[in-house]
Amino acid sequence: MNKIIGINLTRRCNLNCEYCYIGKYINTESEFNNELDISIDLVKNKIEYFNIDTVYLTGGEPLLYPKLDELIEYLYKKNITINIATNGLLITRKTLDIFKNKNITLLLSIREDFDKEYTFINDIIQNNIKIIIYYLPTEHNLFYLRNFFTKYPFIKDARLVYDSKNIPSASLWFTIIKKIYNLLEFFTLNIQVEIGYLPPKHPISLSQRKGAVDRIFMDTNGLLYNCPLMVLNSTGTNNPPIAKCNVKTCPVLSKTLQRNDIYQSICCFVLTDIKTINKFIKEK
Repeated sequence: MNKIIGINLTRRCNLNCEYCYIGKYINTESEFNNELDISIDLVKNKIEYFNIDTVYLTGGEPLLYPKLDELIEYLYKKNITINIATNGLLITRKTLDIFKNKNITLLLSIREDFDKEYTFINDIIQNNIKIIIYYLPTEHNLFYLRNFFTKYPFIKDARLVYDSKNIPSASLWFTIIKKIYNLLEFFTLNIQVEIGYLPPKHPISLSQRKGAVDRIFMDTNGLLYNCPLMVLNSTGTNNPPIAKCNVKTCPVLSKTLQRNDIYQSICCFVLTDIKTINKFIKEK
């Protein structure tokens, strides 16, 4: 079984997205976190401690982490699979070479208002760097994905992200997914969807943790959490055991479980492919 860790490298970011789960702490020092960047020695220590084989480097914007090159070199030499979640706007010729030579997968978060800035995507494709598109769809930006994949037909993988801050209702979320499916039906794509909701009698809905799984996520101060959404909602720990997330402390489930809806809110990180969820929606 893979040992995976997510690491919040930095609170630095070149953007300030409304939907960012730590948006209020971006580019700021506070009592909550008096360091903008995580200690690279602390990262190495936890990688060794947990015997990690896959990492997800997040932020903030990971490309602003001052010791990113050194960290990538360390991870690569240990044969650890590297994924970097980035908005991509700071990618340079140098970083492209690093991504290519170190077999890094880019999790590229895209926004319609930055479409003109995405010229670097062609360079990513030409260098055979693996790229997965992350997109938070709303009822106002549905057509952008079709335009994006028409413009960049060699990109085949995407993930539709559930808005964990401005939480949509089940009916709205499923309507958005259905419309996107129809818009992209004739594209050859692998699109994963954060489901968000299931019928009340589904086994995941009936489970105590609503589909949540044990994760290891480390924040910039070195504290460990079971889920990235818990960083602002619970006290982390320096060492295991890591407190498990539950419906009472989850910033999403604690707000949505009491909704009067025909669907039950579940862990927003539960995934399925868009064809499966669309079939499920049509059946309902």
